[in-house]
Amino acid sequence: MRRVTPQNLPDAPVGTGSLIKAVSPSRIQGGYRKDANDHSNEKGEVMRISHERIKGVGGRILEFTLGVFLLAMLVAVLGGSESQAGSLTNSLSNANTAVPLNSAGCLPASGTACIVDDSNGNQLSFDLSTGAYTFTNCMAFNLTGTGKVTISGCIVTLEHIALDRRVVARIDFGAKRATASARTYSPAMLKTISDRNTANNVCGCMMVGG
Repeated sequence: MRRVTPQNLPDAPVGTGSLIKAVSPSRIQGGYRKDANDHSNEKGEVMRISHERIKGVGGRILEFTLGVFLLAMLVAVLGGSESQAGSLTNSLSNANTAVPLNSAGCLPASGTACIVDDSNGNQLSFDLSTGAYTFTNCMAFNLTGTGKVTISGCIVTLEHIALDRRVVARIDFGAKRATASARTYSPAMLKTISDRNTANNVCGCMMVGG
């Protein structure tokens, strides 16, 4: 058996030293550091994208919440306006159908309106609450009925339109002036009132005794 000695070892292949030098530990360590840096950069990019997505979702949630809040406020305001408008309408309706409120301080305290023509003696009196009226000349013409009363401040109107008549009146208690007319169709007659001072009126026919 042949003994193997260092002198007997075969010579290393040509170029082996160059291969060992190419993969030296310093180059391996440098490659590892480069891979570690790339991994760190990728991790940072992922965290940045995740953060931006979270911010985007949070912004959309905030916008949605704000929109819901504004919509609720709008509904509340519109609901309140509608309720106030309904209350005002009811108040005006009640003022025209119930006992009128003398808020302006100019309506008759008795609750009865009385106007008398300045020259012909025609007169009209009516209840401000019920609209029951009497239009007369204290002679042959005497018309009674119930009309619709409308009150707006110091201005009062009466209207009764039927198949046999048309009665309208307008009194401005502030200016103390009034006009009225009564038209009948059978028989055909027309009576008018022009009152330039409602403060001195006295309604009612005086009976003359013998």
